[in-house]
Amino acid sequence: MLRLSILICIYNVDKDLFKQCLDSIYTSTLKDYEVIVVDDGSTVDYVDLVNDYKFDYVKLEHNTGTMQARSVAIMRAKAPLVCFVDADDVVSFDYLEALIQRQGETNADIVINDWAFFTKNVKYYCEKDTTINSNLDLQGDEILWKYFSQRGLEHSYYVLWNKVYKSDLLKRVANEIGGLDIDEKIVYSEDVLINYFAFKFAKRLVNVHLGYYFYRIHFRQQSNVQDENKLSLQIKNVAKVFSFIENDLKKSDFYDKYSEDFTKWVSFIYSSHLSIAKKRKNVDLIKLVNASYPVEKLTNIKKINSPVYNKHVLLPNNLNEIDKMLNKIYYSNNQVVVYCKKSGYAYKQLCGMIEILKKNNIILTHSKRIRADFVMPKEKIKLVHRIIHNYFIYRLGVWLFPKGSKLRQTLKSKL
Repeated sequence: MLRLSILICIYNVDKDLFKQCLDSIYTSTLKDYEVIVVDDGSTVDYVDLVNDYKFDYVKLEHNTGTMQARSVAIMRAKAPLVCFVDADDVVSFDYLEALIQRQGETNADIVINDWAFFTKNVKYYCEKDTTINSNLDLQGDEILWKYFSQRGLEHSYYVLWNKVYKSDLLKRVANEIGGLDIDEKIVYSEDVLINYFAFKFAKRLVNVHLGYYFYRIHFRQQSNVQDENKLSLQIKNVAKVFSFIENDLKKSDFYDKYSEDFTKWVSFIYSSHLSIAKKRKNVDLIKLVNASYPVEKLTNIKKINSPVYNKHVLLPNNLNEIDKMLNKIYYSNNQVVVYCKKSGYAYKQLCGMIEILKKNNIILTHSKRIRADFVMPKEKIKLVHRIIHNYFIYRLGVWLFPKGSKLRQTLKSKL
């Protein structure tokens, strides 16, 4: 029985990155799924690549924007559950099944899983992210309250890619958005609008901690706005999305309840865009930012930095080697004894496989005197990466290289 529709919207993504994305899904432990790839008018030909996996492929005639591509994908989904994977990202082998397992146990409308940044050098997660360091079980009004109370400082709440949703919920959201007067191409922040309605309509939201969605950082990704035309479009799109949310809130009974948090969220994004525009000394961009946002309604406008992303936990450099071993253990039919140190990435994954995925054939041992069928590889993290991602050194780098500066981009490339 089909359990999950995995939706991938793609526009001119590097084919090698896209293949890595498809490989990670194809080799995951979840098997009862469909993949729907919606190509938003790319100039790159992906047909043969997608056909190799026998996934569903839809090519839109023109580039309509990410919002429209998402809606097309949602309406084609056949499974009762839906998740999004960006075409340049990858998932760990147990990530998808953990989401499905948790949703089955709770019947939640939305389930959030852990995620990590994926750069050319390292993989790491943010220790202060509350979707990672806490257990969520929200119901009713608590869900939308959580959406606004983070005030844009934790993007793990408003992005689409670290969640699974009930298909009926997202179809309702797509119909709601279809009724809005959207007269322009929405390429950026469509996830903020989709999740606003999803969190508004959802009755229960929970999270799970097994596996990772790896969000890749690279200079060709859509969210990278070094190009000033892309930055201008982002400013317009974000402001438009906020105006849709504000208009919907004003029609509801809970505007007073969320208006303060919403305004501070807008202030945070406004100050971020204004800071970038000023760093580039671009008068036209500064004017655009001030014209796009309802500045007269914003208070305490100042540069805001989110503390959520400051403290990093590095994942092992030899993650692929460890995951291959974990995969062998997962598919073992007989009872197996696994030696693993009582900490780190492998220990967390093994515990999750036992507790969340109900792999009762796995016996963990932390004693070398007990004969083990599998010995987990030693986790390796390079000293240079430990130094660069040290909390105080990282904070110093953020202070020395302001947001929007070219030096900041250089720092990111080293991370």
